[in-house]
Amino acid sequence: YLRENNFFTMTTTELRLYLEGKLRAPKKSILITIDDGSRAWNFIPILEEYKINATLFLISGWYPLEKFSSSYLELASHTHNLHTPGVCPGGQGSPLKCLNWNELVADLKLSREVLSGTEAFCFPFYEYNDYGIAALQEAGFKMAFIGGYRKAVRGDNLFKIPRIPLNTYTTLAQYQRYVN
Repeated sequence: YLRENNFFTMTTTELRLYLEGKLRAPKKSILITIDDGSRAWNFIPILEEYKINATLFLISGWYPLEKFSSSYLELASHTHNLHTPGVCPGGQGSPLKCLNWNELVADLKLSREVLSGTEAFCFPFYEYNDYGIAALQEAGFKMAFIGGYRKAVRGDNLFKIPRIPLNTYTTLAQYQRYVN
């Protein structure tokens, strides 16, 4: 659908520059994101066949990077080893909300290092607070993604970029409404 309808598939850097007002993007632009890493290598043949870009928010300590080798797949961070529920109070208990500062920043820096200095991050379970955002900034990230079920627009907080999650029950008609 995206290829047939001439969508431009962005990288996270292109999206950041667009959101900052430093880059013009075609009207039909989209950032495709994938979370975690489990079975994400199955997307690579599709991305390569249709020559479309996507970003994988990878839990960098859980999966071997060589499984995700493609010029169409950007690797960004979903922590190195902190995608664990039940660590902090509330919601699903993401560690990014309360873990010891030094442990948290060390994990985030390690993830950036393993992932060739990525500046993009997605909050596990879409859970965040000011503490987690400050840790990301300390670790050198320039942008972070949350849930939100709406499109990102210029002026959005670069550490609270919304996404529209798709599920196995999302129909093509629903997808078309989301992207158009």
